[in-house]
Amino acid sequence: PFEELDQIALCRLACMCRTSLVERTSLQDAWEGLCKGSREVLVENLLADGISETAFVFTFLPAYFANAKTNKVVGLQNALIVLVDLLEMLRSEGCAEAAHCHNIVVDLQEVATFAKDAVNPRVFQATPAHVKLVQNGSDVQILLATKHKERIK
Repeated sequence: PFEELDQIALCRLACMCRTSLVERTSLQDAWEGLCKGSREVLVENLLADGISETAFVFTFLPAYFANAKTNKVVGLQNALIVLVDLLEMLRSEGCAEAAHCHNIVVDLQEVATFAKDAVNPRVFQATPAHVKLVQNGSDVQILLATKHKERIK
């Protein structure tokens, strides 16, 4: 049942977010604040094995979540929404097909830094519209447009 998979994915997310017992409620609230379709996208990726199912493995994901949680204008829920948008972009751009494998490593460093520095929630939420995907085999780098980065100054 989806509810069980949902809980397994939420547990994995809790580990990646380095969620303490005290923060558990805020993670649960952010998760439940997502629409069902967004949760399904996250569940699919968080539970994918990277062998028979395509898995996007994000480097700097714990830093992304840590930065989002400490930045009051971003927060965990906005971080999850942007992550869902990025996952959908990676799929729609055919990154897995271009890599000819099911395990795609995605460099999230620029987005993680932006999550720390963002000063406006709308600018942060618009991030997926201002990225460029640079793929080399099974590695994908997500680069932010310079103009978008400058919106935090």
